[in-house]
Amino acid sequence: MTEARFSFTTKVNGDLLTVRGDTGGEFATNLTYLLDNADKLVEGLTALQAIGHAAVLVAPEPPAQQFPSSPQPAPAATGWGAAPAAPAPAAAPAAFAQAAVPQCQHGPRQPVAKSNWKAWFCPTEKGDPTKCDPIFVDWKKDPAGWAAFPA
Repeated sequence: MTEARFSFTTKVNGDLLTVRGDTGGEFATNLTYLLDNADKLVEGLTALQAIGHAAVLVAPEPPAQQFPSSPQPAPAATGWGAAPAAPAPAAAPAAFAQAAVPQCQHGPRQPVAKSNWKAWFCPTEKGDPTKCDPIFVDWKKDPAGWAAFPA
């Protein structure tokens, strides 16, 4: 693959984004498309980050060991050749650690997400006159809540 003649790279939400084109016109077309769809791009990147955070939370436990392992020698306490300290376990991302399921008078709300909106809905049946209004999550006003949304 050959390198594009025109290229621009920037950081968006901590991820690198590159716009390329073999000609000035192709580069301008690609850049215009990006700018026209910037809100969808940010929404997609935020969703991918949320998926990455969720994967940490739902990672499967390692399988049980079938055979007992041989005892490991004790690491040297200090000095040359001392064993490195074990890394601390990773904590859950702050957005998920703080995420809480909203409640209404009928119990815990249900998360519903579509391509361009997310909301918490009352658990009562459709058409129930006591059904509570949904609570919508706005990605512009609450990016952490948007990223931490479970659905």
